[in-house]
Formats: sequence, C-alpha cells, structure tokens
Amino acid sequence: MLIRSGCLFQALRGEVSPCSHGGVHQAGPGAFVLVQRCDTALRPLGSPVVAGPLHEADDTAALCEWLKKGIDAGEPLPFHLRPVALGHDG
Repeated sequence: MLIRSGCLFQALRGEVSPCSHGGVHQAGPGAFVLVQRCDTALRPLGSPVVAGPLHEADDTAALCEWLKKGIDAGEPLPFHLRPVALGHDG
C-alpha cells in the first residue's frame, strides 16, 4: 500500500521540520518514506522505519533494494538513507 502525504514531521516539530533540511550527505529538502513490515493480513510486524531524505534516483534504488532483500532479513537501513537527527534550541 502506498500513501502520499505532506510532511508528517511538521506537526511534531512546529516550524522546524526535517522535510526542509538536508540529509546526511546533501543539503535541501527531499522525500521521506515511512515503511513497516506487515503480514499478509496487513498486521504490523515490528516498528515503522523512516528513510530519507531521498535526493537522487540512486537513493530510491537503494531503498527499493533494501525493501526487496534487507527488511525481511533484519538488515539495517543503509546509512545514507537514515534521517538526520535535528537538534533543537533550549
């Protein structure tokens, strides 16, 4: 199942959202993807995983490869697809 939405982080962080910041290797906004393994009845099998920001076709290809082989094998998301943690003031 694929669902498209606006930045879900915006509601969590008010004016500061990772959707408007760069990732680990590049500056600028990019798409984020939230995935969760499910069984055939669409019951969750574990916690959701956030990937992104996706800037290049290579990022999307790496995510697809991880979804095909890595997620079921329990492999971690490739480092360059892991969201950057944003600091906060105060």
